[in-house]
Amino acid sequence: MELILSRKIIGKTIINSDILTVLELLLREPGIENVVMTGLHTHMCVRHTSADAYCLGYNVIVASDATDSFTEQDYVYGIDYLKTVYGAKVFTVDELLAEIE
Repeated sequence: MELILSRKIIGKTIINSDILTVLELLLREPGIENVVMTGLHTHMCVRHTSADAYCLGYNVIVASDATDSFTEQDYVYGIDYLKTVYGAKVFTVDELLAEIE
């Protein structure tokens, strides 16, 4: 996996971060193919933002220890859904950082 280090962090105020407009404008630079997802409600907010990234053609990467849900069942469901439906690759933050170094 090749990661391009970027300092673009996009906050969210709605369920899917309005990715269709914000990320499309910010990430359509040459070489950006991967979007790393973090956040609360893996089964909802992370899932919906991932859907938009996937539909825009990005590879979805999930930082497993930087996402969470209020229940273990919702978290596991969310991670499984992301992997199954969007082909998301799941790594810990340490694993992602090791790829960058």
